[in-house]
Amino acid sequence: MANQQNASRINTLLILVVGLLVGGIAGYIVGHSEAGTATVGTAQLNLNEVLSSEDAWIVEGLTCPMAGCTNPLLTCQGELPRRIRDWVNSQLEAGRPGQDIRAEIIRTHGPNVQKTQTPAVVPDTMRDITD
Repeated sequence: MANQQNASRINTLLILVVGLLVGGIAGYIVGHSEAGTATVGTAQLNLNEVLSSEDAWIVEGLTCPMAGCTNPLLTCQGELPRRIRDWVNSQLEAGRPGQDIRAEIIRTHGPNVQKTQTPAVVPDTMRDITD
């Protein structure tokens, strides 16, 4: 009689362990399949945002125009600086001169792209454009 009760307990324990394993595996699979659909609201934009080394001077010395951000415009990964770099590339492809593009960025975003500069350290190329 004792052997039958022990066998019954062991079988119950094994069924419980298998049930927990199956539940864990099923939960893992469902959780990972739902993770792809949960990020629908954060779409990644495909922008032509990488400036070539010969065109990097257009945004050289300018800061990210987003409030409180003093990262260089050339490398900042916020949405607005990425859009600006994409716009710079599209303007260059359209044949617009780099000095005009730089002047428009400064004219449009003003002090937001010159957060870390003082008049004493503004590069000569920038003075020519803004004066």
